[in-house]
Order: sequence, then structure tokens, then C-alpha cells
Amino acid sequence: MPIHVSAGAKVVLFLQMRKGFPGIKSARIALKSRESIIFAIAPPQKSRKHSRIMSIGFNLKTTCKSVKLFQQVLDNVFKPFGYDIKHQPKASVISWHSDFLGSFQFVYEKRKGLLNNSYSVSGYCQTNIYGPSFHKAIIEIVDQLIESHDSVIKIEDETNYFATRDFAQLHKYFCQWLKNMFMAAQEKPNAYLCWPMQQYQPKEQPDMAITPFGRFCITEVSERIRREGIETFAEEFFIWHDIEQNARLYYKLALHLLWTNCYFMDSDRSDADASINHFIIYCLEQAASLAPQQPFPKQLYLEICTLHKHQPIHIEHLTDYVPSFPIGYRREWLGYHIGNLTCYFPGNHLKGIDGNATVFFDLKKEHWHSVRCVAHPCTKGDSEFASLNAPIVEEGILNKGAYRLSNMGFEAPSSNEDKPYPVYTCQILSPSQFTLLTICAETEKELHNYAIQIAKQIQIG
Repeated sequence: MPIHVSAGAKVVLFLQMRKGFPGIKSARIALKSRESIIFAIAPPQKSRKHSRIMSIGFNLKTTCKSVKLFQQVLDNVFKPFGYDIKHQPKASVISWHSDFLGSFQFVYEKRKGLLNNSYSVSGYCQTNIYGPSFHKAIIEIVDQLIESHDSVIKIEDETNYFATRDFAQLHKYFCQWLKNMFMAAQEKPNAYLCWPMQQYQPKEQPDMAITPFGRFCITEVSERIRREGIETFAEEFFIWHDIEQNARLYYKLALHLLWTNCYFMDSDRSDADASINHFIIYCLEQAASLAPQQPFPKQLYLEICTLHKHQPIHIEHLTDYVPSFPIGYRREWLGYHIGNLTCYFPGNHLKGIDGNATVFFDLKKEHWHSVRCVAHPCTKGDSEFASLNAPIVEEGILNKGAYRLSNMGFEAPSSNEDKPYPVYTCQILSPSQFTLLTICAETEKELHNYAIQIAKQIQIG
């Protein structure tokens, strides 16, 4: 579908190109805004490419006279149990250790009527990835919320556990859901299972399921379920499968973070790296202490200890855990949605915001890289690139558009302490969107290789 970029949009885009990425020091400033990205609450989106199997959870409905007072009640009830809570005027999110594992989301809406000064409260908690014991635990905390709140709270629990408190039945419900999910996955050449749509996208591989707990061979798991039943695999899959908080819980949580959240970078690079590395070490050491007979990922543990400058515990007596696949999605290039595009960047890149742009950067002291992404909506018409008066490095045709990579020369540093750095721009034409990537690196050679890899992996739709 051809598109037309208005003259005004071209001026804006050209200014954005010349702005480039504002140096390594500004990248540190952008990092501080990272929490605001994680907390962005948006309505559910339909997947463009992958259907998701339905999740397990429960709904909550109530009213309140003051959003702030209700949020204070949430703090008083959930924080003593170690849950992270973030509030906005129209929403609250309660999470536990990882934004990949679902959350308890509350949305507040002013009730209609001139004389009505109250708000409706709608909540949804996803529990399927944590496991049946998490569902049980969060329902018991909701019991305290019901006692603490001054209005009636209605719960709709698809597992019926809220009404029956039958844990055996709840456990059976989760196992059946897991079995159905992997059996349904056989109909696809590859599948994202339990994968949050707003997160990055690891690259697909034939007959592989991508999950928050790593890659699984769909055929092998399905055959195993037919042969052994679902129980053994359920114990391995769910983070909180057993009622008690035992070694398996800490071990599975550490493996999840290694697969999804860990950047495998020095803790000195950012607070995010330090926090993730520290918690992985804590979980693995707790698991080793509680169940020394359990296989232990020795090499990964020592790698994270080195990155965090942590003195490792003695692990010589532990049995080594050998994974079926190399652990860590962030060791690979990962896909991110930029409007109607999917762009791939190295998984060790941090993500931040710079004005109206999303930025990705590795924040290395030497041999650093960064890319600044701006997407503008366009009207229908003739497609054309903005004229830059710069050498064209490469042009390419995409499935529903095209890209042009240009050499913009060197950008002046933002301070006397930094050196001038080379800049490429990548213009991308796609249906109803004009996208600009401003790509920077420390040296020309590194920039060229980096920019070519980014351009070659662009996908539309």
C-alpha cells in the first residue's frame, strides 16, 4: 500500500535525524525513565502474528469513594507480603518480582451521574504462569482486602477456588490448562505460550514453544504428556507448584529471570542490571541451601556472581544442571514493536524514552551502540523517502514497504568529555507509517555492521 509523507512531517523527521541520539551521558538520563515504560498501562491488544492460549485468573469488582484511599488499602494489604505496587490516577498494578509473569491490575472509572461522587473499581489477576499455589495465595490476600474495604467486593474466579477452597481441584484445573495449551501448540509450526504481548519477541524456531521459562520442543513435550501424564511436567513448568515456598520455587524463579530479564551485563552498568543479578544470586543460593540434592546451574551461577562482583558459595558438592537449550533470550537479538514494524536489536540493550522516541542502548563505556526510533502516522498516497543530501549506504524492499540506510556523517558530542560519533539513519516506509531509526556507535566500522544488521531484520506487520 503506497503512503505519502507530508512536507511538515518531513521537516520534523529531518530535525529528528539531526538530533541523533544525544550521547552516552544522555543515555544514562534516559535509563532513569525506564520504570515509566514498564508501568505503561494500555488496553489489551490483539496479537498481529501469534494467537495466545487463554490465561487463568479472576476478576474483582467493587466501588470506592476515593481512589487514593483505595490505593492506600491496597498498599496496606499487599505490601507486607512483598508485592510491588505502582499507582496512577486511573490504575494500579501489583506485581511480584517480574513483569513477565502477569500482574494484578486495577482500573478506576468515575461513576456516571451528577450526584455520584464514587468510582467503579475493576481488577483482574492473571495466575496461570505462577501456578496453582500462587492462585491460592493471592485469593487469601484478597480475603484480607475484602475485610479491609468498606464496600462489597465481588469475585469471579474461573477456577471456582474462591468459592470452594478445594486446592486439589484447583491443582487439577491448572494441570488440565497446561496440557491443553501444549496439545493445541502442536497445530502450529512454532508458538509463543504464556508470552506477554507487550514484551520483546525472541526469534521463532521450528517446533519450538517460546515461554517465560525458556524454549520447549513442542513435539517432545506433547509426547511426554501422552506417555507420563501432565503432573511431572507441571511440576517443572509452574514456578509455584507446591503449596509451601520451597527450593523449587526459588530455583524456578531464578531460571525464569535468567531466561527473560537478565541482560548478562556487569551490575555496574545500571540499577536494572544490579537488581536482576542480585536477585538471581539470592534465589539460587536459597535453592541450594534448602535442597542441596537438586541440580544446580553452576556455570550460570558463577557467571552472574562475576558480573555482580559477588563471592560465590561453595558449589563443588552440588549436582550440575545441564539445560536442553542455552539459557537467556537476552543473549540474542530480540524483536520490538515500533508501530506496525518489528525491529530487532541486541538483547543486552536497555530501553528508555527520549521525547517522542523509544531508544535502545547498551550503555557500554567502550564500543557502545544506540538506536533512536520514531514512528509517524502517514496518509495514503505516493510513497517517498525524505531527501537528506547524504550518501545512501543501502536500500532494500520489505514485504509491504522499503527502507533506506544513509550515512549522516559525524555528530558533535553533547559535552567536551565525549568524542564525535558517526550516525546513520534508516528511513522505513510501511502502510500508514513513516519510521525513522537514528543509529549511532563509537566507530564507523562498528556502526556500519550494527546498522546493516538492524536494517536486514526489519519486519512489517
